[in-house]
Amino acid sequence: MLGEKFWDEELKESTQKYRERDAENWSKLTPKEKAEAKAFAKAMIEWDEEVEKENRAYELAYGKDIWGNKVK
Repeated sequence: MLGEKFWDEELKESTQKYRERDAENWSKLTPKEKAEAKAFAKAMIEWDEEVEKENRAYELAYGKDIWGNKVK
């Protein structure tokens, strides 16, 4: 219990620090840079979804993921 509580508090602190740093960095960007960052993030999400579809198809065809791990 004590270990879990410590871990949760440590994770909470680190997450809060990350969010503060991220907000500070975001506020320094110009509107054009913010638009580019949003477009890049959207493209990465779409790419990740496409890779996931391909991996699923590979798993169904071969019973393994694209790294060769057996799929249950």
